Amino acid sequence: MSWGFDFRLFFDSFRRLDAGWMAASIVLVLATYAGRALRWQAMMRPVAPHASLWRLIENTCIGFTASVIFGRAAEIVRPLLIARAEGVTLASQVAVWVLERVTDLVMVLLLFGIALSGVDRSRASTVGPEVAWVLQFGGRAILTLGAAAAGVLLACRVFSGDAARWLGRWPALARFADSLAAGVAATRDAKAFALILLYTLAEWALIAACYYCIFKGFAPTAHLTAMDSLTILGFVSFASVVQIPGVGGGVQVAAALVLTQMFGIAAEPAVTAGILFWGIGFAVIVPLGLWFAVRGGFTFASLRTLGKSPDRPGEIA
Repeated sequence: MSWGFDFRLFFDSFRRLDAGWMAASIVLVLATYAGRALRWQAMMRPVAPHASLWRLIENTCIGFTASVIFGRAAEIVRPLLIARAEGVTLASQVAVWVLERVTDLVMVLLLFGIALSGVDRSRASTVGPEVAWVLQFGGRAILTLGAAAAGVLLACRVFSGDAARWLGRWPALARFADSLAAGVAATRDAKAFALILLYTLAEWALIAACYYCIFKGFAPTAHLTAMDSLTILGFVSFASVVQIPGVGGGVQVAAALVLTQMFGIAAEPAVTAGILFWGIGFAVIVPLGLWFAVRGGFTFASLRTLGKSPDRPGEIA
């Protein structure tokens, strides 16, 4: 090939996968969906103390499936399905979703901080402009995004107690504020908030273990250490949050760049590894999510419609 990418080597690299390690990575990533459901259950306890964990697992799988198939716009599917299943307002579950995102962002920043600390000068001097940008501005990004996350968590604690009273003159807005406040009420309970953080740590420990299994099950990366896999996870997670110039937010591209520029992996297996990260880390839920959706009476078209907007606007409050 004139542009240097060997497709024969690329396709051949898929044959060098260890089935045992790959199976372990799939089990670990599927366990994260149960972990997410457990965390969601803890977050929504103030509005639905007896929410069914199994229904949460089902709707979590369906929601992530919709996001994989239809993109980020379909992320509304999960809170909408959970709100309907548990008989609570959509606004409260959107608030739970925001709280979930903020706690995940905190973990991403922590992982990225570990990743930056694990980069030695010899590796840093060989990277291209895309990764160099991350190394140069990563510390500032951690401070900025960390402050923003802390501000949102603080606002949740304040908002969940007082906003409805501030909006008392406007009944519709007050009801909407009540719903949002109920969704983040768990932040006002120290034990509940500690449980949420514990589930978040467990969630990301499973994700880190999944990445490690993928590395060990792929011959070109099998020599990498657990710290190396954590470093790559930090960079890839950061890239999924921040749009890096020349890279964007793609997990596959970010993984391939870090593997080639920082760890000396050839382009073909690095691209394969990026595809594995996306396939196992994201797309593997699709068959299970579709099975839950079909069993629940959903069709492909109905999931797409849900991803656009709630069918009854009044449900939001």
